[in-house]
Formats: sequence, C-alpha cells, structure tokens
Amino acid sequence: MKTLTEETIRSIIIPTPTIMQDIADTQREIDSYESELTPLRNNPTENKLAIYLREGKILKRKEFIGMLEQILTYRNNGKETEGKQEVIRVIA
Repeated sequence: MKTLTEETIRSIIIPTPTIMQDIADTQREIDSYESELTPLRNNPTENKLAIYLREGKILKRKEFIGMLEQILTYRNNGKETEGKQEVIRVIA
C-alpha cells in the first residue's frame, strides 16, 4: 500500500463524510468482484484472464481504501491544526 505524506494528506480537501462514503462504495465494488470470482474459479484454465483482471481490480480498490483510511486516521488523530474540528469514527 502506498503511504501518503503528511503534506499530501493536508492538501486533500475532500470532506470526511465523502471519504467515508467512498470507502463504503469501494468496498461494495470489491464485494461484487469477489462474488464474480467464485464461478470463474470453477474453471480456472478457461477463465484465467477474467480471474486475473478481477483480482487486479480488487487489489487496486483495496489500495484506494487504504489511502482513504490514512486520511481518516490523520484527521482522527488530531493532526489537522488549521481550526477544523471533525469527529471521525472509522468502522472496521
């Protein structure tokens, strides 16, 4: 997973509720791709490419969620000092 720098995190102006919604939406996409993998894995030789593509999409979306969670963690730890007060709860 890519680690975001503090400078990068501070430059992100996306509201916390939007980030949380993006995490939820992306997790639903991951779940959808994972459910598509189940029948494809019944015949892995024939579905090799489709499996590979879905696994790649899942990996990229998990990385995206990881970056969003870094932003939430940064905000939750009170490192934002520019007068913004946000209450964050990260649901695992």
